[in-house]
Amino acid sequence: MMLRRIQAIYQFCSQPGMRLLLALAVFAFSCWWMAEPVLSGNVIHATPYVLAGIPMIGISAIVAAPQIARALADSVFEFFSFSEKFDRPQPMYGVPMALRKSGKYEAAMSAYEDVAADYPGEIKPYLEMIDMALSDLKDPARADSVYQRAVLLFEDEEDRKKLARFLSGLHLGD
Repeated sequence: MMLRRIQAIYQFCSQPGMRLLLALAVFAFSCWWMAEPVLSGNVIHATPYVLAGIPMIGISAIVAAPQIARALADSVFEFFSFSEKFDRPQPMYGVPMALRKSGKYEAAMSAYEDVAADYPGEIKPYLEMIDMALSDLKDPARADSVYQRAVLLFEDEEDRKKLARFLSGLHLGD
């Protein structure tokens, strides 16, 4: 019976929040333990209290340190981490970009088509294909074809405006 009570108390005190609470309670008690005789003005009488209180403060710091460190680390991590959670890998633009840079425009267009097929909600492959068709391939009909396909795919008005601005900007640059 007594052993069960001790085990229950141990399990209760082993919870992370309870450890921190107990550590803070021991810290507060230790400060009170040491301050009361010191404030009375009797330094010789206060010495054993101070010598007994310092280890209790150390123990409470050791017990509370992991919870405090975890809370600080979690808040710093949340501050520097992305707010978006991705449920699938992000599109890989390295291959089509490298193909384009090396002058293999048709292979790059095909690679961007693959990215567009794998990630139908991404507008970037269409923008890149339009840019490549106008700038590198000098084929305005192909650029217009890609643009028309993208306009049909994207229902969001903001995406359509982005496509139109991009296309008009490229035409103005000619």
